[in-house]
Amino acid sequence: MRSQLQNLLILTIAGFFLASGVVVFFAPHQIVTGGPPGIGIMLEYLLHIPVGLTVFIINFSLMLLGAKRYGRGYFFRTVYAIVVSSALIEILRYLFPDPTISSNLLLNVVIGSITLGLGIALCFKGNAASGGMATAAQLLSERTGLKIGRVIQIMDGTIVLLSAIVFRNIESALWAGLGVIITGFVINWFMRRQGQ
Repeated sequence: MRSQLQNLLILTIAGFFLASGVVVFFAPHQIVTGGPPGIGIMLEYLLHIPVGLTVFIINFSLMLLGAKRYGRGYFFRTVYAIVVSSALIEILRYLFPDPTISSNLLLNVVIGSITLGLGIALCFKGNAASGGMATAAQLLSERTGLKIGRVIQIMDGTIVLLSAIVFRNIESALWAGLGVIITGFVINWFMRRQGQ
C-alpha cells in the first residue's frame, strides 16, 4: 500500500512537470513538444480541439498496447498519469490564460524540454508511463535494444517534422527539434541515475 501511494505521489509530480512544460513553455509559442501534446497543439491550431482532450484520447488508446505486456497495475498507474497530466494542462490553461514567462525561444525550449524530460522519466520511476507514446517507446526499446530516450527522440522527431508543415514555420520546427533532443537526453540521464 505504501509503495502504491509513493508511486501515485511520484506520478502526480510527474503530471505537474508535463503540464507545466506544455502550458508554460511550448503551447504559447506554437512549439510542438512531440508525442500526444505535440499532436494536441497542432490539432488545437487546426481544429480548435482542446489540447488536454487530445492528449487524453491518444494516450489512452496507445497505452492499451502496453496493458497486456506490463500488467494491470501498470495499466492503472498509467491511466492515473494520463488523467492527472491531461487535467492539469486544462487547469493551468484556465488559471493562467497568458502563462508566458519569457519571450526568449531558446529559454522556453531548454526549460520546457528539461521539464518534459523529468516528467516522462518520473513516470517511469513511478512504474508507469506518461502515456501511450511512452509505453510504445518502452516496448520498442525492449525489442530493438535502443535506449528509451532515443526511441522517444525518433518518434517525437517525426511529429516535429509534421509541425513544420502544419504551422508552415521551419524555425519553430527547428526549435522543437532541439527540444526533442534535450528531452531525450534528460530521460536517458535520469534513467542512468536510477540504474535502468
